[in-house]
Parts: sequence; structure tokens; C-alpha cells
Amino acid sequence: MQWYKKVQDEHAPPAALSGAQSESGGPIYVIGTEKDAAAFLELDGKPIKHFEVDAAGRFDHYQGVGSAFTPSLA
Repeated sequence: MQWYKKVQDEHAPPAALSGAQSESGGPIYVIGTEKDAAAFLELDGKPIKHFEVDAAGRFDHYQGVGSAFTPSLA
């Protein structure tokens, strides 16, 4: 299981605040926190001779965005 918290405290440079500097699409400066969590599980085995199975899955949850599950079978 993994978890992390990211604190974002970006401030616009003085040139951007005065309007002397611009960015395409408008400026993007983020202030706030983000908490994300993830879990990963992997199972591996040989149910019969000469045949190996590997199954895995990852679940991610991003605060403010949502969740995603990614399965894998080999």
C-alpha cells in the first residue's frame, strides 16, 4: 500500500502579476493540498506443469479526480 500527500504552494512571478509576462492558455498556479492513495496486488502460480499464471491489479484514488483500477493477466 502506498500513500502520499502533496502540498502545492506556487506563486506567480512578479512579471506575470504585473501583466508583463503571459502564458498561452492563461497562467496556472496551484495552492492547496492533494492526497492520493494506491494499492497493488500480484498473484503468481503454476496451476499445471509448464503453465504459469500471473495476475495483478492496481487501484489508485486521486483526491478531486476519482479512482481507477488497472488489472493485468499474463
